[in-house]
Amino acid sequence: MTSAIPDDNRQSGLALLRNEIGRLYAVVEAALRKNLLDNVRQMASVRPLPATSRQIVDTFLHSLDGTLQDSEVSERVADLVRRGLGPRSALEAIEHLSRTALAILEADPEQLQALRPAIEAYRLQFELGYIKAQASAIREEQAGIHHGLNAMLEKQIALERKLRNDLQRRQTQLQTAAEVARAASSILEQEQLFRQVVELIRQRFDLYYAGLFLVDQTGQWTGEPGQWAVLRAGTGEAGRKMLEQGHKLAIVGASMIGWCIANGQARIALDAGREAIRFDNPLLPETRSELALPLISRGEVIGALTIQSAQTAAFSEEDITVLQTMADQLANAIVNARLFEQVQSTLQEMEIAQRRYVQRAWEEYPATGEAPAGYLHSGGTTRAAPEAWLPAMSAALQRRNLMVTCNEAEGATLAIPLTLHGEIIGMLGAHSPAAREWSEDEIAAVEAIVEQMALALENQRLFDEAQQATFLMGERVKALDCLNDIGRKMD
Repeated sequence: MTSAIPDDNRQSGLALLRNEIGRLYAVVEAALRKNLLDNVRQMASVRPLPATSRQIVDTFLHSLDGTLQDSEVSERVADLVRRGLGPRSALEAIEHLSRTALAILEADPEQLQALRPAIEAYRLQFELGYIKAQASAIREEQAGIHHGLNAMLEKQIALERKLRNDLQRRQTQLQTAAEVARAASSILEQEQLFRQVVELIRQRFDLYYAGLFLVDQTGQWTGEPGQWAVLRAGTGEAGRKMLEQGHKLAIVGASMIGWCIANGQARIALDAGREAIRFDNPLLPETRSELALPLISRGEVIGALTIQSAQTAAFSEEDITVLQTMADQLANAIVNARLFEQVQSTLQEMEIAQRRYVQRAWEEYPATGEAPAGYLHSGGTTRAAPEAWLPAMSAALQRRNLMVTCNEAEGATLAIPLTLHGEIIGMLGAHSPAAREWSEDEIAAVEAIVEQMALALENQRLFDEAQQATFLMGERVKALDCLNDIGRKMD
């Protein structure tokens, strides 16, 4: 607005309007009340309407007398928009205000002529200012909505990403548990099982380190039964060094593994540096979080798994549920592997004992030493023949396997050991003067004969042994009878 024109008619008109200021307030407030539903936020209530009416009228008068600059007027209009003054309320309020002001000034045509241009100009300025402020408010609101939508979208994307990562993590855990179960059911050698399981866990979960401890229940490794958890498998260079050093942790000591075994419960450290009960291993300086899982089979804690990450808070309580199931499967597999090794060891001991028995028995058979050294079958007859031993038999005996020779000078020879429980009790040789190749069917037939011969010879030996035992028992009975007869006669 331009500054006020310094004439008496203008000043007189302004004085007249100020004298009628109550009427102006009432007109504006009536327009605001009429369009109350058009307003929002603060202006949606009747309470602020009187103050708002005074603000509109005062701004109008100060603009007419030149005490307010255009920028100040625009700021006051913008304030009304921010407070929630609706477009209908604003336009009707300024229209009624302008009309009422002109009606008041009609009593003096000169005053009316002096102020009409300023009143019309203010009305136009107010309306344009309101439109600009409203447009700015709409843009800000749209920007806020856009920002809110972006924030919601980012939040939704983050949530979906988290759910997807959690799902993928659960799938990885279940898949690893299944792979551990398969390994446990197919690998019966303990050390191989340990190495494969810890490496499988480290790779699948992208971990810093994984290790497996077993309780030294018999004192085999430490000399102190039930006091130590001994590392049996560990990943990476750190695991190799710890295995070389015979790394162990006290079950009652200040370590997560010891606590886990002693209490039979999993223990999680989301921030390894703040965990009170934890062994700070110098070979694993990058550990930031750790999870210790007990290995429980048939209600007994046989060891524990340590799973370590280079990231803080890498594990959750949900991880414990899935991984503990895997640890339980592993514990059962370890116990089964131990039982398998015990059975295998027992079977080996029994086999060794059986072989020793067979060896000793055949060395002593026949006890009289009267049996011929060998037999020769030729021309349809069989006879005792110590010279029946063929050179190929010596080679077969040394190799402990069949021996085939063929040359023009000596002919063709096939020699096969008679084996019983892994011990050689005799030899069978077949010789042809003509140089010929032994067919696979012929060799298979001879092998079958040899197997039956070994069993038949063992049965014969056992029969002779039983006969000898029966004879000796009879002789002892006779001796006892004789002693009894002598005793009766002496009486």
